[in-house]
Parts: sequence; structure tokens; C-alpha cells
Amino acid sequence: TPFGVDVDKFKKSEVKSPFEKNAIVVGSVKSLEAKYGTSVLINAFSIALKKRPDLNLKLLLVGKGSLEKDLKSQVEKLGINEHVLFTGRVPHDEVPNYHNMIDIYVSASTDDSESFGVSAVEACACERAVIVSSVGGLKEVVIDGETGILVPPSDAEATSAAILKFAENKELRN
Repeated sequence: TPFGVDVDKFKKSEVKSPFEKNAIVVGSVKSLEAKYGTSVLINAFSIALKKRPDLNLKLLLVGKGSLEKDLKSQVEKLGINEHVLFTGRVPHDEVPNYHNMIDIYVSASTDDSESFGVSAVEACACERAVIVSSVGGLKEVVIDGETGILVPPSDAEATSAAILKFAENKELRN
């Protein structure tokens, strides 16, 4: 039986963002562990940012994990520090607020062990545009081209193209 999401808590709402009003925020709410593909997301974001610096893209990474130091180093090496915010772990009751700060939610998981994709469903409940890799339960949660975009796992180029597809088209994103 799949997990449920409390739609009284996870819903679209206005929240205070750490970014300027015109920013398009790409983000993820996941543990910073290898199987969740945060490194792929960072690479994809960097590619999108370099292709379209005029879009004022920002990356919000919500979560903590064993790869935090490595991921921050990756951001530094890519020279995108000023566009990326790591929040660390946040209390579960604040997670809906963070989903509502994100315009484009990305779950770049690389492992078929992703059983359901609760975070992607939470993002959908908050009316966010959703991009997920086609692994495990994520491909059951998102109908490609209808409820979000499916991308191949570990494919930063395809993930970047999906980010730009939503970033360049506010109507589609909404």
C-alpha cells in the first residue's frame, strides 16, 4: 500500500522565500545520499544555469546526509555558489513551506530502491512542477508529460533540458 500525503498540510500556499521574487527556484527535499542523485541534480542545474543565465535560476536543497560536504564542494567547483542554498535538515512540519518555495521540484534518484516517491507526491500536492528520474516507484507517481516529466536516471543533460522546459514556460510550470 503506497504512502499517503496529508493534503491539508501539503497544499499550495504563499511562503516567505530566501530568494528574490523573480527567481525560478529548482529544488529537492531529500536526504543527501548517493541514491537520491543530488549530484546529478547539481550538474543538471549548472548546465541549465549556463545555458540560460537570464532566467535567474536558484537551487534549493533541503536535507542533510553523508554527502553534504562533497555536494557543497561540487557546487564550489562548478562556480555556482551564489545560486545554491543548502538548508540542512528541517522539521517535518516545515517541509510543506519548503515545497512551496520551489517552482520546479526534481527527484533525480539513481537507484530502483526508490519505492514510492513521497517527496514527489508532496510537491505535486503543493502544485509544483515535478521532474523525476524513471526509477522505482517514481515512474508510477509521475505520468510523463501529464503530471510531470520523467528523465533517465543519472542523465544530467536530460534533467537540465526538463528544468529549462519548465523554467522557460511559466504556463506549463503552473
